[in-house]
Amino acid sequence: MQQDLPIQQKPITRKFTIEEVGPFHLFSLEGRVDSFNYGNVKNALLGLANKHAHGLAINLEKVEFLGIPFIKLMAEVADTLKASDARLALVAPTEKIKRQIDIFASLDDMVIYRSRQHLES
Repeated sequence: MQQDLPIQQKPITRKFTIEEVGPFHLFSLEGRVDSFNYGNVKNALLGLANKHAHGLAINLEKVEFLGIPFIKLMAEVADTLKASDARLALVAPTEKIKRQIDIFASLDDMVIYRSRQHLES
């Protein structure tokens, strides 16, 4: 008799926080940013990008996956911020995520911080 095993799914991020850290607005994400939650995350990020102080930082410390639409959105936000003399910073992206961003967009207009502590210093 065949028995169905439960399918384990990775958590889908619906949780993000926004706080001010120095001159940056820090947008922290957890889990996955994919087609299931892209709309909510996009709206929050664009709303925040319109209110930036010196720049915007995206904390990727607890992110497991970024979908291509979000990667392209980050590149657009970085370009927009650069035009107004502000910057998009990525906090603690994994090597895999940095490679994905560089393949589907570009890291050129983004500043990389190794950790949140590095951003705060």
